[in-house]
Formats: sequence, C-alpha cells, structure tokens
Amino acid sequence: MPDFLPLPKQGLARVKAVLEGSPRQREPGRFLRTVMPAMTAIVLHVGSRVDPPLMRLTKGRVRLIPIRSLALYTRGAKSGQVRETVLGYLPEGDDFFLVATNGARPQLPGWYYNLRANPEAEIRLRGEKLPVVASFVPEEEWAATWSRVIAWQPGLDVYRQRLTGVRRIPIVRLVPVAIHDSPRSAFQR
Repeated sequence: MPDFLPLPKQGLARVKAVLEGSPRQREPGRFLRTVMPAMTAIVLHVGSRVDPPLMRLTKGRVRLIPIRSLALYTRGAKSGQVRETVLGYLPEGDDFFLVATNGARPQLPGWYYNLRANPEAEIRLRGEKLPVVASFVPEEEWAATWSRVIAWQPGLDVYRQRLTGVRRIPIVRLVPVAIHDSPRSAFQR
C-alpha cells in the first residue's frame, strides 16, 4: 500500500490519540542499565572535577561530560562561598531544568541545598554568564516535567528506578533574570 493513501479510520484515531496523549515513557534498555553505573562513576569522579576549568578555558566549547551542560554558580548554604558545579540541563523556552539525581545516591546534591537556601544563582552557558532564580517543580507538575526530562535523557529513568522508595528526584527550574533587573552580579569574584 503506497504511503500517500489515507489511513483507515481506526488508524487516524490511533494517531490522534498518540499526538494528544502524554509522551510515552520508554523503559531503559539492557545496555543502558548496564552502562549507567560506569558512566555515573566517570561523570561524578572525573568529569565533575575536570569540566569546570575546561569549560572556563574553552568558553563552554569543550567538556568531558558528553551531554548538554552548563556551569551553575551558587552560594554555599552554610559557608556563603561561591560554588561551581557542571550539570546537564533541559532547555524549555528561556528556562533551564536541572535534575537533582546525584548519580542515584540516597542524599541530594549540595547544589540543591544551596539553591534551597539562596535561589539566586548564576549560570555560564557557551562562555556567557547569566543571572537566574531557581524555583522547584511542585508535586502536581512533577510527572509531566519528568516525562519531558526522560525524553531528553532516557538514562535518568534508571536513577529514578534505583531511588524508588528512597527519595523523590527533585527538578529545579532556573529562570533567567532580566539584565536590567540585575545591574551587578552577586557572584563576581
């Protein structure tokens, strides 16, 4: 049957249901479930130490972590000192979503606590610094946001499965602050 012929009625109904429904969550494959622990170890132990200076030197063009990433600058919740962390992000319009997986560890990452204590932060993206304010995805929006996150990075669902019964994975939205609203960065060193 040629591709240009109309679909039968039940075919059109199925296509419409797929297009109008929420994105289907795929189960991570065996390969991904096998490789994720090694990738996590590399990212957490090597990439997290190498990427910040590498991204500063190359204005974000070169990095070890093989996903779209940004440098996040927060104020330490206890110390008040500027902390730099390289994280993968999901863009949505002008906003950025961060996922607090911490490599499927039971404790939340330090940057999450820093943003809870002081939601004003800065990001470095493609060599440019941008002031942002963090907000936290509420419970009623979490599932819809999570489906977009795993459509972007399916391997994160492996972390969710590991943390089931341990803790929920928070999702943080970073909203850029208009340049005229922030005359001078609080993070300038």
